[in-house]
Amino acid sequence: MYQGFEPREIYDRYEKINELLHRAAVTAEPLELPLVRLKLVRIGFLGIFPNQTYSWHEHPYYELTTVREGRASYFSEELSFSCDAGNRFFTATPPMTPHQLKFGPERVVLFAVNFEMEPRNPVGEQLIRLTPELLRERNSRLVPRERLWTLYSLLNSPEQTECGQVELTALYTRLFFGELLFELLPELFADRLPGRRHPHFDFEHDRINAIKAFIDHDINVRDCLPIEREFGMSERHLNRLFKAATGWSIGQYRIQRKLHVAKTLLRGSRNSIHEISQSLRFGSISQFSAFFRRYCGCSPREYRIGTAVGGEARENLPEE
Repeated sequence: MYQGFEPREIYDRYEKINELLHRAAVTAEPLELPLVRLKLVRIGFLGIFPNQTYSWHEHPYYELTTVREGRASYFSEELSFSCDAGNRFFTATPPMTPHQLKFGPERVVLFAVNFEMEPRNPVGEQLIRLTPELLRERNSRLVPRERLWTLYSLLNSPEQTECGQVELTALYTRLFFGELLFELLPELFADRLPGRRHPHFDFEHDRINAIKAFIDHDINVRDCLPIEREFGMSERHLNRLFKAATGWSIGQYRIQRKLHVAKTLLRGSRNSIHEISQSLRFGSISQFSAFFRRYCGCSPREYRIGTAVGGEARENLPEE
């Protein structure tokens, strides 16, 4: 990790900083936000020898990087740009996004923050799906304010390295991580989705995706009137169009999406089964359990602890 740090005193300094930051990341409690939970995976400095290339790769977590020394070029399938220490912005890469880094003729030092997100409720799952789109809208380049850079300087101050204060580093790290996410993605700290409307219904070109987006916007709506009002057609006609394109009725698709959210929360969150049933607007745990068992062949508890594997919802959806 430290191979690009030369001479030896620079290597030693960054090695000590990274050791402190690693211990801080390991012990850090997740940030519990209204819709999502943010877990710091890794934070630290990376030294790279001149003229190196990190070939195309991807990883299962979000990555935020900034250049501390030298110059780097970033490439993804959608964009490319160069950055150096004077740019003062973070490059944001969503999970499982292929990207490549190329470095200049001088030594380069990167600062990287890796984190994971998990939903706390169905709206949180929608927000997680939306986050890559938010990053694309900002061209994967996020510019924080001065306060964030002040906290950043505290993370690698010589005094901190010499003292080796784990508790102080942990405090700075938590403050920095929270401030970084608040500056770069304030939507994560809200208690509702950003104020954006589902895609416009384009009858000729995108009608099926528009119907899906409308349902995904709130999977708990059972009344057919909202979707009829939105698209100006009867439920019967919309169902005929949707089923011809997907093989599912609108009702079956809504059940499938609700099952997907339930499974995600059961396996990917710490919410109790009671909390999950409430967020999905079931009247009781018994109603949620009956719904889940009907379509997945096991109870929510069995699915969570892995003693049974739920079947594909599509196989058990009712005929309409």
